[in-house]
Amino acid sequence: MNAKRSPRLLALELLERSSYGVQMAAVLSDNHGNFAWGWNYPSADGMTVHAEQHAVSRANPKRLAGARMTVAGRRRKSSNWVYSRPCEQKCLPLLRTLGIAEIDFINKEGDWELQRLDWVRVR
Repeated sequence: MNAKRSPRLLALELLERSSYGVQMAAVLSDNHGNFAWGWNYPSADGMTVHAEQHAVSRANPKRLAGARMTVAGRRRKSSNWVYSRPCEQKCLPLLRTLGIAEIDFINKEGDWELQRLDWVRVR
């Protein structure tokens, strides 16, 4: 794996690391390049760690505000792309709280889509 690749290409390469039927991967980047990435996996308690959560847990917190998160997903068996926008329940609130500025994801048509986030500063 080459961390200097574009965030989209790196996210696509990272899909292989997920053992799930729906493989998800996320890459955090800023003006200096990619700085953290993750994929979905089962935690010790049997719950799923989302790719976005995994990437954030590995990131330098000083680089999060203003960063972009790129998310890709596909089905393991068919290799068909899946809608990869971060979930409304866990991931989007987390990304907004951390000050992530943009999300880049695979939409329902299988194309990349860039969306600017409104974020909330928490004290």
